[in-house]
Order: sequence, then C-alpha cells, then structure tokens
Amino acid sequence: MRVVITIIKYYPIIVNVYILMSMLTYVSGIPINGNQYVYTFIGQIFITNILLILLSHKLSFYVWHRLLIYNMSFCLLLETIFNFGICINNYSYIVIISTIISIFIAILIFRKHGTYSQKKSDNGI
Repeated sequence: MRVVITIIKYYPIIVNVYILMSMLTYVSGIPINGNQYVYTFIGQIFITNILLILLSHKLSFYVWHRLLIYNMSFCLLLETIFNFGICINNYSYIVIISTIISIFIAILIFRKHGTYSQKKSDNGI
C-alpha cells in the first residue's frame, strides 16, 4: 500500500517536470527522438487524471498535489485541442508558463503545509 501511495504522490511531479522539459526542448528546437517512447510510459489520459484527483482527495493530500494534477489536465486539454487541428496561438508557451507557475505555487504550498492534511497525518495512513 505504501508503494501505491508513493506512486500517486510523485506521479504528478514527474509528469509536470516531463511536460516542462519536453515543451522547452520543443520551443528551443532541439529534436529528441526518444520523446515519443517516454510518453507511452509516463503519458497521461483524462481518466488517469480523474482517478488521481479522486485518490488525492481520498488520501487527504494537500492542494499542491491537486494543483499539479489540474495543470496536467490543462496541458492535456490544450494538447488535445491542438491535435484536433484547432489553432491555439503560442500553445507551447502557454503550457510552459502554466507549468512553471503551477510548479512554483506547488513548491510554496508544499513548503508551508507538507504532504498530508493534519487530521489524516495524526491517524496515519
């Protein structure tokens, strides 16, 4: 059970860092051929994001965790719209800025409040 909680806790962090790094390499024009293979292992879908949000509430994770999941969903929504051929001006820059802001705010909230809510940490998970 502890391993599952750890995966649930760190998955949004890993995916947000991946989103940021892949979009920065895209904007800077650096071609990375292995990017598509990495995405199949840590890639995301809306159903996974919904499950993560539900588990984040169930396990009483703080808002920083949900903020990262919301950012993942927002980036996925923009990517889906873009893939359907709807032109979004500066799509990659919007994703980069929202990810940087989300990571920065999540770090601030994490430093102030930690990982779990106080009532749940008193009882243990």
